[in-house]
Amino acid sequence: YHIFNESCATYALSQKQIILAKGYLYKFIKALKKNIATPDNIEYWAKKQEDIKRSHPEIIEVWKSTLIPLYESFSHEVAYKYLTRLNIRTCPYCNRQYTFTISKGGDGTFHTRPEYDHFFDKSSYPLLALSFYNLVPSCHDCNHGKSTKSSGINPFFDGFSAKFVIAGKDGRRLNKNEIARLND
Repeated sequence: YHIFNESCATYALSQKQIILAKGYLYKFIKALKKNIATPDNIEYWAKKQEDIKRSHPEIIEVWKSTLIPLYESFSHEVAYKYLTRLNIRTCPYCNRQYTFTISKGGDGTFHTRPEYDHFFDKSSYPLLALSFYNLVPSCHDCNHGKSTKSSGINPFFDGFSAKFVIAGKDGRRLNKNEIARLND
């Protein structure tokens, strides 16, 4: 709340905007505790943020400055435990790159893990920056190739065991360079 209050002052939010920002943040945290792990709930919060961005873009900025640093902290402290429990061995987007997690003892000399792709990008949807159902363990190529674009496939809802294949109009499987040019 300290970071949140500082951000409200930095972005010069009115009292009404602060109440609105805190209210939605509180509702989101409450929903998160109840388990928002359904496509409808994730879509609801993504749409809610789009609505708020249109009417009060400064609230999104406050959430970004509050929640994205918390994600960065999470990704260093909890990421290995979370990824180990998921036990996902290959990137769910390309099914080609390994994404297993390796961590060596307390001295911290060797760590490797997949990257987290934010299915809904954290800049546009800061409330979802820390939602486990928005953090898809992926390989470097897919995470950075996708960037803030939507892949349309959320493995948490479509299944990690499914083999996703992106094909062209002719039915031929596309390689990653061809996939990257689809949105151009």
